[in-house]
Amino acid sequence: MKDEVGSLTAGPLSSLPVGSAVKGGPADNEACRASQLTFTLTGEDHTLGNTVRSILVRKAGVEFAGYSVPHPTQPEINIRLQTTGEPAMQLLRETFDDLANVCDHLDMLYDQALEAFRKVNSGPSAEQGSSP
Repeated sequence: MKDEVGSLTAGPLSSLPVGSAVKGGPADNEACRASQLTFTLTGEDHTLGNTVRSILVRKAGVEFAGYSVPHPTQPEINIRLQTTGEPAMQLLRETFDDLANVCDHLDMLYDQALEAFRKVNSGPSAEQGSSP
């Protein structure tokens, strides 16, 4: 069967690194195809695969979510998604939106912690260096 390239125009998927692609493979019928897809993301590895899988398995409507790396020397992952009837592409997009929100939250927490650290360590001894 011929692979189809998913049309991704909005959200975090549209900002994948240069060279990344998302492909979904068709199944035998339309209803099955909408709820059972395998997506290939190029330029990615276990870091993104395991994170996406972890978010997907917690979503309502997901029957199965898994990922694999076809070969260690190939920078790509396959994400297999089977839903209870919801469109798989929609759930994958929601998952990437959720992941972007988590990253934004972590970025905010890091900035707050860094600012607090700088306030605590910005006294006169911090500017002059510590001396025994």
